[in-house]
Amino acid sequence: MNKNAYTIRFINILQNWKTGGNFIAWTSRKFIPISEEEQISRIRMPKNDEVIGVIEQRMGFGKMSVQCLDNNTRLCRVRTKKKGKTWIIEGDVVLVKPWELQSHIRGDIIFKYTKAQSNWLRRKGILDFE
Repeated sequence: MNKNAYTIRFINILQNWKTGGNFIAWTSRKFIPISEEEQISRIRMPKNDEVIGVIEQRMGFGKMSVQCLDNNTRLCRVRTKKKGKTWIIEGDVVLVKPWELQSHIRGDIIFKYTKAQSNWLRRKGILDFE
């Protein structure tokens, strides 16, 4: 391979990395998938008043009913920053930030956990509904 081909391959690897793709690199048109241990190396845990919850029902217009770990069912909206980028469906594990007013009724969805991350949370006992 010449120098130009190496730079194109490196640019493609960087573009894949920037978009958050599931593949770290490729060799001769074969993808090398990232293992589950690498995907769950860093998991965002709840800070201050944030709560982990599971989507129960989609209401429409970016609003969803979420069953949270503090035994409250909140009507949550997807932040406009996340609206077009993440696809959230029923059964997904999300991180919810309750509003200052009506904190036990309403909140914002600020993060969506992947399947590997949600499985890790279940194994560790953090995601445990009664």
